[in-house]
Amino acid sequence: MSTTFLISPNSSAISEADVQAHAASILGAAGYTVKHHKSGNVRIDKSWPSKTKSGKGHGFPDTLLFSGGNDLPMCVWENKNPSVKVDLALDEAKFYIEGLHAAMALEPALPRIAVGFNGIDSIVEYYTPERKWVPVKSDGKLLVNEFPNPELLLGGIDSSGNFIGRLGFATIQDLRDALKKLKTIYRLIPVLSSGRNPVDFTVALLTLKLLLEQNVSWGTWAEQPALVPGAASESHAVAERLVSLVDRILADPIMKAKYGDIFDFKDSIEESEINFKFKFILSKIDRHKNSFSEIFKTLDSLPPLEHANFDIFGEVFQWIGDESTKKALGEFFTGRHIISSVVPILLERSGGLRSMSDVEKLKIGDIACGTGGFLTEALRYIKKTLSLSDAQTREISKKVFFGYDLGYSNASRARVNMYFAGDGFSEIKGGFDSLAKHSITQFPADGFDFILTNPPYGKSSYGRAEEAFLSKVIEILKPGAWGMIVLPAGVVENPRSSAARYMLLRSCKVTDIISLPKHAFAPYTQQKTVIVVFQKRIVDSMPLSEAWSGLSLIENEKISMYVVDNDGYANSDKRYPTDRKSVDGSWLHDELSRWVDPFGNSRPSHLHAALIDEVEPPFKVNEFNKETGKKYGRFRLMDLRDKDRGVNLLPEASLRPKLHEIDYYEYVKRAQSLIDYYDRKTDNLECGILSEAEYLMGVNLIYPAQSIMIKSTINDIFELTKGDQSLSEAIIYRYYEEDGLPVYGGGVESPKYRISESAITGNGKEISIHEGPSIVLAMDGSSGAMTVIDTGKFSANHHALVLRPNDEKFQLYWFKQQMEQSMRNSASNKGASATLTLPFVKLAVVEVPIKAIRNEINNLRRRLEEIRKKLHE
Repeated sequence: MSTTFLISPNSSAISEADVQAHAASILGAAGYTVKHHKSGNVRIDKSWPSKTKSGKGHGFPDTLLFSGGNDLPMCVWENKNPSVKVDLALDEAKFYIEGLHAAMALEPALPRIAVGFNGIDSIVEYYTPERKWVPVKSDGKLLVNEFPNPELLLGGIDSSGNFIGRLGFATIQDLRDALKKLKTIYRLIPVLSSGRNPVDFTVALLTLKLLLEQNVSWGTWAEQPALVPGAASESHAVAERLVSLVDRILADPIMKAKYGDIFDFKDSIEESEINFKFKFILSKIDRHKNSFSEIFKTLDSLPPLEHANFDIFGEVFQWIGDESTKKALGEFFTGRHIISSVVPILLERSGGLRSMSDVEKLKIGDIACGTGGFLTEALRYIKKTLSLSDAQTREISKKVFFGYDLGYSNASRARVNMYFAGDGFSEIKGGFDSLAKHSITQFPADGFDFILTNPPYGKSSYGRAEEAFLSKVIEILKPGAWGMIVLPAGVVENPRSSAARYMLLRSCKVTDIISLPKHAFAPYTQQKTVIVVFQKRIVDSMPLSEAWSGLSLIENEKISMYVVDNDGYANSDKRYPTDRKSVDGSWLHDELSRWVDPFGNSRPSHLHAALIDEVEPPFKVNEFNKETGKKYGRFRLMDLRDKDRGVNLLPEASLRPKLHEIDYYEYVKRAQSLIDYYDRKTDNLECGILSEAEYLMGVNLIYPAQSIMIKSTINDIFELTKGDQSLSEAIIYRYYEEDGLPVYGGGVESPKYRISESAITGNGKEISIHEGPSIVLAMDGSSGAMTVIDTGKFSANHHALVLRPNDEKFQLYWFKQQMEQSMRNSASNKGASATLTLPFVKLAVVEVPIKAIRNEINNLRRRLEEIRKKLHE
């Protein structure tokens, strides 16, 4: 956007009147309201200093600039004819401003910008809070013969006269830079050094800055310290001014209703009471140090936030919150990079929005709105797509958007986020139980046209919370309306959730299911999640009973499925950006973001291109260069039938089925071919060696029909021993020994810890020492994963189960081939926690073929594991 405009010279001007008319024409075209001699504000007009020798009476400035319907002048502009030096014109403007400030001391929002213009040149200076004049600079250069646009004139100039609005309103990088500085400042402030306080405090600060931008009569952020007379220091002045601003908000019933919970709230989260009082935090910061001054200067250098096109709270959450806070608040926060990529898919899938009149009739809601991510991104998308003005955006937000959350503080954050996005105010309610029976009376009477939500998961008084929310969403949608919901993966594939899937398919046509990376919500949780897009049917499709035979009525309906492996952030708790690009400009490890090709064209994300345009995504590997597998496909419901689940709607189940079955003879042939290729006995292998090895190690074998199979249980074949309780990382660290015993747990990789044989667990017992040959079975974490230990001593923690064969010559690698994938699948079907239990493992049935077959598979599997390990080195 253009942030300044040129003050062009007028070569034909002769008199001061000519120059004044020329300036008025330029300024009016730029959007300023221009008045001459009088502002219309009686107090101000009586306070202009007189240029008469006696100093009596009051003066009449040449030109006064206004913007946005405000009755307070922003700038004094003095004109002279071309034969007069421009400095004299500037001096007169400065004279009027100095006199006004002297006459109306401590009055906020008086003009501080003086301009001198002689028809040829213009000069701009700023009257600082310290009552000093400084030239207005942009990027270190004087602002000469150009002038800021009206919306950037006040908030775009900091307390030192720097035009910080040169690039427009605050960008996401501007905010991130400011947040990094604030976090550094907070480290030296005990009350802000950790926990939730830094997040809530920063949200409150940014809200104050926004409100100052919106309420011109309060004065700019830059001048706030100057409004406190006799302050001992700038830090004292900033602290006192922040207190008075909050008092002003809380004393106004309307403003308190909108913003009060940002500055003073009490909430309950997971049976813990959370209290935040902004003024209390202010009282705990030492005013004799420079902390307040540093905080003030950091936000003073931040360009205006009013039209910032990003999620303010989301950025604060990510950059200010520590790990524990992110875990605590993560339940209420959905990554905006995820939301911004899927909202367009929902709105385009529904047929798109063509005009303002279309949107005005809609009801768009989130019944577990958290901090308002889905609502703000939907508002931004509609505003951008329809090119709505700020006034139109405010108007539709009041009519169209509805948010509900159990937490009062969440609702307040959602309101502020919507306000930053241009909201006018929409209806957002805190302390609201969307699942309660009476809630239906609080929703729009005729239902919603769109509901977008990421509800809480887990047990609740309503049963499984995620399933209860899914049911509520379907209930309150209008027939033919659309929903988008983030759910734990178990809801779309666990046998336990079969009834929920039946209800969904009976009442709705599912169009899209997007599988997210398990770290999408890290560090709050690594639970696997999916996004489901659906349209409520006009008439239910299947009988009310859970007779999956009714699926035949809709079996030809198709669902588009997509597996997101790379969301633009690392697949780990660290979540650093994975922002490398391909030669064509597309992201290598980001499937959710738009990208720009070499010709400057903006291209849709790969997720959008696949689901909406049906373009096969190009991704083959993740950020660790591991093959990802098939990503996108369209499937008929009849192809998703599952005897245990009714239907399995998990995208991976169809795109990347884990448990394939192949013939025993084919397995032997393919495994031996791979081994021969690796050993350079042949140069022919029809596929990638690593992908072939991993495929073969993940299949179930179909043995020859004539094979004699003996059914047994794991408990019959092995002695089972649980790993040690209280063998924590702290204990391992205390008893670490470089050549000690490896410690196995719930992972799939080689142990990274070693411990002394004489170690004592946290409950005072000696550690258990195990020996090979054995198998370590992960009971949680990477549940179902097996590690064969041929020889040597080792230890195991409570995440592991040690299987020691009753017969030391028993084929452990055959057993791993036979049982690992079924154990993994069983773990994923046990609910969200993905754990195995000891009774389940003991009674798991094993079909044991003759010894010759076991020996052959055992040897092949051992070699395959050796080869895979070498290839990964």
